[in-house]
Amino acid sequence: MALTKHRRTLEAAAVVANLAFTFLYVNDSLWSYAFGILGPALLLALCIRERFYAEPLLQVVYILMTVYGWIHAQSSPWIVSALWHVIAIPVCILVAVGAAYFLRRTAARYPLQDCLVTVFGIYATWLMMNQDPAWAWYFLFINALCVWMYYRRSLYLGTAMYVLYFAMALDQVTHLSIFSA
Repeated sequence: MALTKHRRTLEAAAVVANLAFTFLYVNDSLWSYAFGILGPALLLALCIRERFYAEPLLQVVYILMTVYGWIHAQSSPWIVSALWHVIAIPVCILVAVGAAYFLRRTAARYPLQDCLVTVFGIYATWLMMNQDPAWAWYFLFINALCVWMYYRRSLYLGTAMYVLYFAMALDQVTHLSIFSA
């Protein structure tokens, strides 16, 4: 019982901090970066506990990328070319499949999905911190996959967070401005 309560508390804190980051980020608030460090740190602990072995790496990268983004927040956006994406997508898939091959030999849950989220999450976060609007397209895929993974692990607050993240990414892609001013 105590472990379940601790798990839920950790999950809830991670969800609140990560949602605060995303909401503040799409609204151009510098406060977003503080939550962009706290949220992944909490999810890092949760992922390790839940045996998502690739995603903790992603959380560390999120923290490092948030620091990078914070430092470069006032810089001009760096938009990559379409050719960049044509090369990056197959490379991300190959890296994820290769990493999943090795994770299959562990007690990892959903190794291929975990690795796809991790590899594409790193790339999408790099785009996000460089203010390239293509980040939202990648997060549509990442968040949909996370909804499935977290739901399968009965992490319902995390599932709800990724559903909301999916909606926020969709909002960015469609320019509806539901979540941003």
